Amino acid sequence: MQIADFENEEQFTTNPFHQLTGLTLDDLAVYREPLAALYVAVRGLATKQVTHKEACYIMARAARSYQSIDDRLEHENAA
Repeated sequence: MQIADFENEEQFTTNPFHQLTGLTLDDLAVYREPLAALYVAVRGLATKQVTHKEACYIMARAARSYQSIDDRLEHENAA
């Protein structure tokens, strides 16, 4: 199992997309829901499955969710 985890981490760190975003595997684990919502909003807008207004709403909600996670983590780390 450790070998698989290392191979996944290695593949992740060499992936051009992840290099551009600066995201880590921990980021994806912690912020998976807001990050997934952002992807869905952008893809939906690009494919005309959501309107600009809907995409903006989804992105704003994802930003609030992201901030909520940060706030929770900050509170947990302070305790």
